[in-house]
Amino acid sequence: MGYALDAFQEFGKDETITATGNAPKTLDHGNDRNVGIGEPLAMLLAVKDAKGSDDDETYTADLQTSSESDFSSDVVSLGTVQIPRNTTNTSFVHYIPKDFRSKRHMRLRFTLAGSTPSLNYDAHVLPANMIDAWTSYPAGYKIERSSD
Repeated sequence: MGYALDAFQEFGKDETITATGNAPKTLDHGNDRNVGIGEPLAMLLAVKDAKGSDDDETYTADLQTSSESDFSSDVVSLGTVQIPRNTTNTSFVHYIPKDFRSKRHMRLRFTLAGSTPSLNYDAHVLPANMIDAWTSYPAGYKIERSSD
């Protein structure tokens, strides 16, 4: 069973980061709203590779919301995901709390530490019932329709 991901609910696709920072995209809900009613939502973080050349690298992803587009104030954490070093092709799911009154903007903030951290990932917010059907493909992967 396949489905299309909503580009407006994407934090990043095939992104690689090597230092603490934010996913390249933030979500703009238009105004403060209750994102926890109706269909349950989840943040899906698909880690393709979390590596480093030393044994001291650590990785954390924090789902945040704020009234300010630059997240300069009023930042609320919805929860963090700890990513073990040397993780490959593993998905992490953080469910958005039911009846949660979100601020207008949502982002994914990464904290990377150690000598040579490197993290390659895809990240989206999507309906929780689609989590099991989600698949991450390597960059450049082509899906061709077979002819009958």
